[in-house]
Amino acid sequence: WRKQRERDARQRAGMSAISALEELYGLQGASLDQEQQCLDRLLEAVGEGTIQAVADPAEQQWFEFVSYVFNRRFGWSENSAASATKEEQMLEMDSRAKKRINDTLDQVLVMLKRAPLQAKVLAAFARWAPSSHKPVVRQRSFFFVYEWVKRQGNQDQDFQSQAATTMETLVKVIILSLSDVWSATRKAAAEKLEGVAKLLLLDQVHVVLEQILDTYAETSAGDDNKDDWKVKEGCLLGLTGLLRVLNGTEEEGG
Repeated sequence: WRKQRERDARQRAGMSAISALEELYGLQGASLDQEQQCLDRLLEAVGEGTIQAVADPAEQQWFEFVSYVFNRRFGWSENSAASATKEEQMLEMDSRAKKRINDTLDQVLVMLKRAPLQAKVLAAFARWAPSSHKPVVRQRSFFFVYEWVKRQGNQDQDFQSQAATTMETLVKVIILSLSDVWSATRKAAAEKLEGVAKLLLLDQVHVVLEQILDTYAETSAGDDNKDDWKVKEGCLLGLTGLLRVLNGTEEEGG
């Protein structure tokens, strides 16, 4: 009887979380109070768990969720007075509402990092990042992935299994971050990649290394594009960090 009640409670929490997520995706034109209430319901439904464990959204839902969270949390600085929507202008005037929503979204991001790496969540980042025209928002989404991987690598004993099952999608995000048109993102991504690489197995580092080399070669062989040099620069920065990791591994191994 107790197990049945626990299953029922989990099912209700999952349904409530999915309902809150679906409402978030359709919030255009909603009041700030409605948005905050929706976020509060999501956090309440998830509790001390994670969205992945409670609701297990589909990949398209993750895409919409990632888009909402990162645009909403980090897009303020890129909303010019000319392009800001009426709602965004109102929010700028209501600093308390903005701070409360930001604080709640920070809780959501912390909650996401608690969960093990999952391929469909990483796939949502890989699919969404190229479609974002806001450099700060893109940058913060890439940073989140690196920080998520690092947290799992430092805390979860099952990290190597996580990395093995998500490596293909993770590499896509890594390449996107190193190829970003914004110089600050490329440089920071290369630094963060070096820290993450120290947590990976040697063959996993080689997978990343080979994909970076392939990206550099493909860019060099393709038609000239004004942004090709940015991709090449990012690849070289990433390679430099990975080679430092590999040299350190060799020295430790004698």
